[in-house]
Amino acid sequence: MIDPIRELEGDLVQGITQSQALPVSIPGDGEPVTASLPMGDDLPAAGRNGRLASADLRIHLGDPKAIDAVDVSLNGGVLAIAERDFNTGWFSCCPKPEQYRQGRNEVTFRVTRVAADGKSIVDVTHVEVQVRYK
Repeated sequence: MIDPIRELEGDLVQGITQSQALPVSIPGDGEPVTASLPMGDDLPAAGRNGRLASADLRIHLGDPKAIDAVDVSLNGGVLAIAERDFNTGWFSCCPKPEQYRQGRNEVTFRVTRVAADGKSIVDVTHVEVQVRYK
């Protein structure tokens, strides 16, 4: 999960680095924006050896109506949206295990319809991977 906040305790910054900070605004001009998603588990290996049941990528947008106006890629591979909830703004994709990397993953967002003024159309507020093992 990419955490949307940073907490300071004493002199140490806990949790995330700036490249992982959410929210990120998806530009309305068609240019992509990328968020970094750290992954400790080796999902490709778990998929190969049959231990992985699923690893669904779940994303929350600040404006639920924008779900159908956004394309999502994981590490360069375009993903299909598997489920949408237009009431809450959550949607999910089902990448193959080999599309994930252990370590840093790049989740890229791009609008499918360019805004007339080119301004941001929506913020990505949460990104998470629900991993289920067999």
